[in-house]
Amino acid sequence: MNPEILTDRSDSDRTSVGVISACPSPRSEVMSVCFRPGDISTRHGQTDLVVEVDADLGRELSRVANAPWLIVASDFDGTLATLIHDPNDVDIHPENADALGRLAQYPRTVAAVVSGRSYTDLHRRVGHIEGVRVVGAHGREIDGPIRLTTDELALLQDVENQMRAMASEVTGVIVEPKDNGIAMHTQKGEAREVEGLIKALTAGLVEPNGLYIQTGKHLFEIALHAPDKGEAVRVFRQELGSMGVPGRDAAAIFIGDDLTDERGFAALGPGDLGIKVGVGQTGASHRVQGLAEVTAVLTSLAELRGQVG
Repeated sequence: MNPEILTDRSDSDRTSVGVISACPSPRSEVMSVCFRPGDISTRHGQTDLVVEVDADLGRELSRVANAPWLIVASDFDGTLATLIHDPNDVDIHPENADALGRLAQYPRTVAAVVSGRSYTDLHRRVGHIEGVRVVGAHGREIDGPIRLTTDELALLQDVENQMRAMASEVTGVIVEPKDNGIAMHTQKGEAREVEGLIKALTAGLVEPNGLYIQTGKHLFEIALHAPDKGEAVRVFRQELGSMGVPGRDAAAIFIGDDLTDERGFAALGPGDLGIKVGVGQTGASHRVQGLAEVTAVLTSLAELRGQVG
């Protein structure tokens, strides 16, 4: 594997510069990705870091990388970028952008970022990566923003106004307008107050207007249309099918960390690969610990796919 730059390890041990490469592991049950000694600079001085990924996952990456056609879809927050309370302060990790960009340039390869963010917001953060498909609103906005009717726009504005008024009484809550709905980030809110706020919003806005609820990590979202990240995977498959690509010739990978990503995993078939980031119940076939492992997976996948003729 050719060296690649990796710059983030964790909040407590942040790497400012390093070189990532394949390396042998003393344990057969893991696939190791090494940082060369002396090339890592952390707060704690020079060190040699190893990112270990389950060896079975390594074999699966090799298998899908050799598929005639490959779809790579990844969540954004908590997967390609650090999950923080204020959604406006988030950027994709450069190494993940690089790996996705490389994948997008390979023939017979679709690379996409699938997020609950609006298409407009997500495009500002990943639209610079040439060839990468941008999918917002939990799968509703594929390659462009959703077009709402006048009535839908008025309803969305009413939802936002009421949500802001009610959320103003709870400390630390951030309200985020989206193209398809309104989200409320609750990480810094008091648990009991947040629970009461969600119940009030559900009874006062969701049920009377036939709206949809999407929950996630410290997230409560009211949407006009049903959210489904799996729709992106299905659309990409349909596009390949319309080109005459047999279903058996296309493998899909979906990577995500939150409850909102479970529909993405559910859209995968027997020959596909789902990767859950972090803890929690999941329908994904494999799991990695955090963002460093995601970068190792994407970098390895880009390297493997580049070797396919």
